[in-house]
Amino acid sequence: MHPIVVRDRLVFGGLGFIFSLVLFALLATAADAAPTDINIPAEFSLPVGHHALFSAPANGDEVFQCVATGSGYAWQLHGADAKLLDGDGHLFATQTDIGSWLAVDGSQLSGNVTQTIGAPAGAFGAALYQVTIKSPGGVFSQITEVVRDDVSGGQAPAQACDQSTARRSVRVPFKAEYIFFSAES
Repeated sequence: MHPIVVRDRLVFGGLGFIFSLVLFALLATAADAAPTDINIPAEFSLPVGHHALFSAPANGDEVFQCVATGSGYAWQLHGADAKLLDGDGHLFATQTDIGSWLAVDGSQLSGNVTQTIGAPAGAFGAALYQVTIKSPGGVFSQITEVVRDDVSGGQAPAQACDQSTARRSVRVPFKAEYIFFSAES
């Protein structure tokens, strides 16, 4: 075999091995973070057999936009931008929108909010997301529901929202705990 072909196979084989080790470490870290005593709001009912795989604290911003309504103007939640951390305090995933997450292993997850509780006016409090789209592989591949709990911050801006500020976006800091659930296999 030609020396360049052998070297290229060794390089690509080595890179595949390294990628496998990194993915294994990421999944092991997520498994180590598996919560043992999860208390989610009683109002959130998950299907029988669904259990928490892991949880992750998040820090970030909720993005509000001043929009015209039928009776004037109001701040409306337009998006989210947060970093989720693993048990060691390292970046685990980012929340790229209100119901979308991207893990550092490249897996993605999207869901729709099916229930909220405890949200003061103009805020987005505890929420239950039903997963609608997920990557076929990676740390998010088994997730069926996500619960957002222990929320602080993230209330709609106190500043005026009127015709002069229409379409203006404001970032508001928030913290929360995200708990990722799976159906029992």
